[in-house]
Amino acid sequence: MSKKRIVSVLLALALLLAMPFAASAATFSDIQGHWAQNTIEMWLKEGWTSGYADGTFKPDNPINRAELFTLVNKVSDFTETADINYRDVKPTDWFYKEFQKAQKAGYSKGYPDNTARPLNNVTREELAALVHQLKKLEDNPAAADAYKDANQMTWSKAAIGACLATGAMSGYPDMTFKPKKDVTRAEAMFALCRALGIELAAPNVTADDEKDLIRGITQIMEYSIDGGGWVTYNPARVPDLSGDHTVLVRYAATATQDASPETKLIFTLAVEEEEEEDVIPPAVIGGGPSATVANYKLTLRITDGTNTVDAVSQKQVVAGTSSFYAEAVDLLNANRDALKVFADPEARDIMDDGIAARAGGTLDTFLNTKIAPTLTAEAKATILNPNVKMSELQGTNVLTYKTPVGGKNYIVTIKVER
Repeated sequence: MSKKRIVSVLLALALLLAMPFAASAATFSDIQGHWAQNTIEMWLKEGWTSGYADGTFKPDNPINRAELFTLVNKVSDFTETADINYRDVKPTDWFYKEFQKAQKAGYSKGYPDNTARPLNNVTREELAALVHQLKKLEDNPAAADAYKDANQMTWSKAAIGACLATGAMSGYPDMTFKPKKDVTRAEAMFALCRALGIELAAPNVTADDEKDLIRGITQIMEYSIDGGGWVTYNPARVPDLSGDHTVLVRYAATATQDASPETKLIFTLAVEEEEEEDVIPPAVIGGGPSATVANYKLTLRITDGTNTVDAVSQKQVVAGTSSFYAEAVDLLNANRDALKVFADPEARDIMDDGIAARAGGTLDTFLNTKIAPTLTAEAKATILNPNVKMSELQGTNVLTYKTPVGGKNYIVTIKVER
């Protein structure tokens, strides 16, 4: 095979790997926990976008003109084409028809040198210009004057101002717009939702009940506490969420788009119970109502391969109805400070991903609980008898499993000694 032929084959393979391909949202590990996860998943579900052949979505990669035009055409359902004669777009290119559709829709006419520059990254001012053309917005250069970098908007000020005035795009908290900054794939999808009035998915936010904070909230969202009015989030004025509260969070409405569906968060008041002598703890091994379990010790261990946290209960004689998983949760809650050794703060809530099956009964009950983690074959082998009742455990019994939190696998071991 000639060197020229080898180079051609390698280039074709590289292009194939770089091109998006269709797959389900669950396929892409690099969108889990991303600020735009819900929006990306909505686009994937609707078939408006796709991931890559290597199993990634690359949400933070810059988007080029060919990719952006493909998104615009799909979400706008543009199918009609017009003749084009750009020097750098050939009929054999995968994006040829996308530029024909853009020409017909009127949101792109190419450059004065008769090029379309399909592989050039799209900047924020170029995205604003596209939205300005696509939505036929009225020029509004004055609306951009409030931004510190307005002097950098040499040719795009009218379009940027129009997008700012209608809410199709927004600036940054430091009152800059960053017109020359490349737009990422995630940002492009989010901006198109705002510009085209597509209802956004509910925000991907969570309640940090320990620190009374809403995780993942941004300045384009608003919140309502206990049925009160909606308040635009301002990081300089974080709401007081100590106590019992029900909080709703949504993307705020803009001039071109209604507010998004809401995410409901529950905050609870932490009540510290006073310790009393000779009082038996309520969370114990249980085999069902009125079960009596004598003389046991429970050990809970969590490790990320570098750091390890151990929590141990005392041997005791107890009658009760709750399971030893509830005891494990209590142990974990009592050792939250120790969990700070893990770099990922989400690891402090690891019991929500693993040790949350409190129903009692048998080990089999835990394994079949929907919120229980997926056990490896090695983990299952550590269970002596999955059908034995908790109250019938003898000797030393160990349950080990992996649970993913924040992109890292944590190994959790629950050991019961009788």
